[in-house]
Amino acid sequence: MVDAAAEIDRLRRENSTLRDENTRLEERNRGLEALAVENEQLTALLAIRSSLEHQTVAARVIARELADVSRIVMIDAGTEDGLEIGDVVVGPAGRSSAGSPSSGRPPPG
Repeated sequence: MVDAAAEIDRLRRENSTLRDENTRLEERNRGLEALAVENEQLTALLAIRSSLEHQTVAARVIARELADVSRIVMIDAGTEDGLEIGDVVVGPAGRSSAGSPSSGRPPPG
């Protein structure tokens, strides 16, 4: 009887440890899945970039303004990065309508 109670206690501890490890692995798996999606997106962007004949500058969207009439995004690249007003933005909008040394804003599209 004592051996059975000890075995039950050991199995409960092991079960708890396995549940904790399972939770940790599920969280890690979600992170890896997000990285896989990001990798696919970046690979697609590299393919676009390498297919263009012109010099390109990579930029991240750092702010979004969504209105009924327009969608405006702010990117983290500007004239200091070689961009000029009127440069084409490959992404959610069209051409850059305003620029500063460190950021740009494509026009509503």
